[in-house]
Amino acid sequence: MGTQAPTQKLGNADDFNTNQAAHILLPKALQSIQSTRRRVGLGNLADQEELKLNRGAEAPMPQAKARVLKAINSITLDDAKAIYDDPSGAATQYVRRVPSNDLTKTVTPVIEKHVKTFVPDLKADLTSSATKLALDGLRHY
Repeated sequence: MGTQAPTQKLGNADDFNTNQAAHILLPKALQSIQSTRRRVGLGNLADQEELKLNRGAEAPMPQAKARVLKAINSITLDDAKAIYDDPSGAATQYVRRVPSNDLTKTVTPVIEKHVKTFVPDLKADLTSSATKLALDGLRHY
C-alpha cells in the first residue's frame, strides 16, 4: 500500500500539475522567459511548456511502482535492522538510495519524450531537472 498510494496519487493527468508538493516548475533560467511571455500575452505558451514537464513526470509513475517494489523486495537483514533502529528516517533513506538508478532509468526517457519540442540546448537540462523533481515528488509521498 505504501508503494501503490504514491504512484497512484501521481500517475494520472494533473496529479503533478495541480499538486503543490509535486508540481514541477520550469527551471529558474526559463522562468524569466515565462514571465516575459505572460506580459506580452503568451502566457498560455508558457503554461503549456510547464504542463509538458508535469505530464512527463506523471506518465512513468505506474512503472515506478514496480521499481520501488523491486527495491523493497531486495531489503537485506542489515537494511531491515537499520530501518527498525531508526524508524524516523531509515526507511526514507533506503527508498531514496536503493531504487534511484532504476527510477531514473524509468522516468528519464518518458520525460525526454515530453520535452522533445524544446530548444535542443535546453532538453538535457530540462530532462535532468524534471527527472529529479519527479522523483522528489514520488519520494515526498
